[in-house]
Amino acid sequence: MENGWHDISDEEYFALDCITSSHLKAIHSGGTAYAKAKKYRPFRPSQRMREGTALHYSCFDRVAFNKVVVEKPTFSGTGSRKAAADWEAEAAANGSIVLTAAKYDAIERMGQMARDVIGFNVGRMEVAGYFDCPLTGPRAIKVDYLTDDCIWDLKLTSATTRRAFQRQAQDLEYWIQSSWYVDTAYKIDSIDRPFRWICVTEDPIRVVVYQADACEVDEGIERCNALARAWDCSVKQNEFAPRIEILEIMQ
Repeated sequence: MENGWHDISDEEYFALDCITSSHLKAIHSGGTAYAKAKKYRPFRPSQRMREGTALHYSCFDRVAFNKVVVEKPTFSGTGSRKAAADWEAEAAANGSIVLTAAKYDAIERMGQMARDVIGFNVGRMEVAGYFDCPLTGPRAIKVDYLTDDCIWDLKLTSATTRRAFQRQAQDLEYWIQSSWYVDTAYKIDSIDRPFRWICVTEDPIRVVVYQADACEVDEGIERCNALARAWDCSVKQNEFAPRIEILEIMQ
């Protein structure tokens, strides 16, 4: 793959033989042995991930939303079970994201609210970036929404207050994604962008935007590159080790 931005599916993205933020998170949390074990497992999106993708379409690409996201109809009477099974099979074959009527309505309203709040500039949704770095090896990112002035990441979450989202970001190591994305995007097109999270709750609908601290991003870039170099070294030497921590039990 050439260095640059590419429109590829999630399956194609996760099949790339390169370092992603998810891979870095595995190295950070469990060591290179854990990252190796996790890297080659097949990608299977959960229903929650599908709902998140539907929200992305609702927020960033209404044409794609109307094409890909479908509301599950209600079947009744004789033969309803077979009719429902046939309908779901056809929807799956078409690559559709199937939602209940209530979930479809909620995601439509959440997407509209996010668009009204942010007022997005023209950009690209779910675009993948690839860069063959001579120091850390091939790296890739997949941006929820990329504009010339920002990297946007959409989160369907119950944590929108500052303290709650801060705790979530700390627990889930969001610094890895924000730093890796900012650094890789800059390597691809030399545009220095901030990284922002769009936090959306469903009931009630609320939209809050947070921006990653620039100093923390800079520090995170150094830490991410160190993790990437550790992985590159493990691959070259074919030696992988788990992360082992001392656990204190006695009081």
